[in-house]
Amino acid sequence: DFDENKWMKVTSLGGRSLFLGTNECISVCAGDYINPGLRLRVDSIYFTCVDAEVEPNNTSGAYHLGVFSMKNREIDVLYQDEYRKMDPHPVWIFPGL
Repeated sequence: DFDENKWMKVTSLGGRSLFLGTNECISVCAGDYINPGLRLRVDSIYFTCVDAEVEPNNTSGAYHLGVFSMKNREIDVLYQDEYRKMDPHPVWIFPGL
């Protein structure tokens, strides 16, 4: 709530998909991106994660790509590499936006 300068708990993204990453964050209407082989998950947060960001003592530099469902509050791992450091960090690419 910007007027009250307070964080508010939300349970839905209003049919949108949110992408969080090192390079940028963007929200798109999931229904606008339905192509063969590509269907964005509604009310979901796609993210990139470096192990050191969530585990400060982990120095492997391993990366994960995942999607969090606001509806069932579960994470699906899209890609995970426990052993290799990726450099540069994974990024989301949005052609045409």
